[in-house]
Amino acid sequence: MGAVIRPRDPRGIGLATVFLTIAVVVVVMLAITTTNQSTLRTTAYVAHEVQAFYLSEAGVRVFLSSGEQWKELGEKTFQLNGGQVTLEVKKGSSNGLAVKSTGKIGKNARSIVLSVTKDGFVQSRREQ
Repeated sequence: MGAVIRPRDPRGIGLATVFLTIAVVVVVMLAITTTNQSTLRTTAYVAHEVQAFYLSEAGVRVFLSSGEQWKELGEKTFQLNGGQVTLEVKKGSSNGLAVKSTGKIGKNARSIVLSVTKDGFVQSRREQ
């Protein structure tokens, strides 16, 4: 059989065990912290995506509820709830309008594009 090697002075083994335990705990804590930071970043990104969508939705509602919707073509930008909404109104097909509402918050932007008849009815709607 093989020879068993035994330390000459076993008193130092306790200190090595404590250092090893501390190292393992530190590595586990770093892994948990990194995971939490990643989760927070992802959550903030998704929250901004949702806010940008609802800002663009608000732009659509502002456009459809305004009585001046047929008089002015072009681009309008306004601030709303910490974000920015940009409405682009262009002439569309068959005397209607093409309306693009873009909501932006932080680096996130979402858009909704409408095709509106001259009577104010929405013919089509798509998200971008």
